[in-house]
Amino acid sequence: MIDFGKELDEMRENYLRKPMKKLNLPRETWAENDKIFKMMYIECDYLIHSGTICYAHIVQANTVLFSLWLPSNSAANLIYSTEEWVNRDPSVLGNVAHDLFSFKGKRFEEIPPNLRGIVSAITSEYDRSPYSFQISDQNGRPAIMNFNANVIFREYFPGFRLKGSIFPVFAAPDKCISVVVLPKKYWSKGFTDAWNNKQL
Repeated sequence: MIDFGKELDEMRENYLRKPMKKLNLPRETWAENDKIFKMMYIECDYLIHSGTICYAHIVQANTVLFSLWLPSNSAANLIYSTEEWVNRDPSVLGNVAHDLFSFKGKRFEEIPPNLRGIVSAITSEYDRSPYSFQISDQNGRPAIMNFNANVIFREYFPGFRLKGSIFPVFAAPDKCISVVVLPKKYWSKGFTDAWNNKQL
């Protein structure tokens, strides 16, 4: 069983030893012409210099991102939190992602009021609005969960595709609406092995 907290600490240390000066995101015309996606290109340098490395979990993603034979970049909806207790046990993210996706297709009145905007964004191809909401664990510890639409650049992942649902990102939710994936060269061996073995 992977120790997510230990692996995240190692990835943060890997990055601190040799941080990036600049992140040149792959150019995608369809992303640069979208008012939300283009923010990744504007915010990416702030994120790599001032953001927190934390875990993000896919809520839904274009199926081409899981394929070797359709090697294109595409969009995904993500959920993440910068709270340390969540990142020590990112099954919390998985549970939230599952719950959000389970509301897709439900009647409006069946969806909790604070999640209706997110479910609308999951359902629509064109709504890329970011959202935040609070959860708490059984001991009452709070955490702000952040939902956004992001472009997934395959070159940042081992194997150049999605093999799991959880991965490390740079995030700064108080300043940026985007996140960017921590490039694979900074990933820990344990996390990379789990990714390649489709254990995430």
